[in-house]
Amino acid sequence: MNTAAAVSIAALACGVAAIDARAEWIADAEAAFVFDDNVSRGQRSHDIRSDSAFLVRAGGGYYFQLTDRTGATVGANRQRSQYHRYSGLSSTGIGPDASVRTKLGLGPDAPWVRLSASALRLEFDDDIRTGWLFAIAGAAGVRVSERVELRAELRLERSRADRTQALVPGISGAAYDLDSTNLSFSGDYMLTRDTTVSLGYTYRTGDVVSSTRRNRAIFTASSAIAPDPAFGPDVIAYRLDAQSHVFDVLVSHALGNRASVNVGFGRSLTYGDGGNNYYGSNAAVTLSYNF
Repeated sequence: MNTAAAVSIAALACGVAAIDARAEWIADAEAAFVFDDNVSRGQRSHDIRSDSAFLVRAGGGYYFQLTDRTGATVGANRQRSQYHRYSGLSSTGIGPDASVRTKLGLGPDAPWVRLSASALRLEFDDDIRTGWLFAIAGAAGVRVSERVELRAELRLERSRADRTQALVPGISGAAYDLDSTNLSFSGDYMLTRDTTVSLGYTYRTGDVVSSTRRNRAIFTASSAIAPDPAFGPDVIAYRLDAQSHVFDVLVSHALGNRASVNVGFGRSLTYGDGGNNYYGSNAAVTLSYNF
């Protein structure tokens, strides 16, 4: 058993030990096909690389009722992503997560708030990216009518790679150590009993990685640089401070009581230090199942 698995199981065991008799087992799984037209986060046309990936994820844990308005979950997730052209981006992940959600009143229209935390160990096929992704988030939502629900979330993320590889003396090689703050707003509209349309916007500020061939303009604005063998021996990963605007739309259709198929499209506009800007679009088809 590897270290990541041991950490996940230990965290889950600690949570289960605290669960009372009202606990119930929960599990879910999903599979997705994703296309990204700028997976390298490049600025110049010859640095922009597109790729598709197949993703699978499974999770399990416990849900338990704390009060008549408050519930909590503790569990673990396992996932695998497999990229078609740039296999070095492929990864296997495992880690624990937990959340607490409470309603601020009675009835289906009462607003709710949620706090969550997760840790994910990611092992990449090109191991220079291998490391941990940590996240904490606070969210709130309210149903404003029978068909419409609104949500907001503040999410803080930190990723830390196991190793760094400096290319230039005096400049950090920790290009894959990233911190970011994400503020999201979204709304769901129930088009029919089985179909929901969701619109979302996220403002992200913090570190990003842009992988290009040697580029003086981005080099002078970067806080860290490292090799990026996933895209080839002549490609460098540059860490930049940036602000991003992400717009997305999702259509979800229920397939009975436990399954759904989801089709989504997203567009991101990123403005990095030194005028190093990049743009990208992605599309995904996901099949989800709750056990």
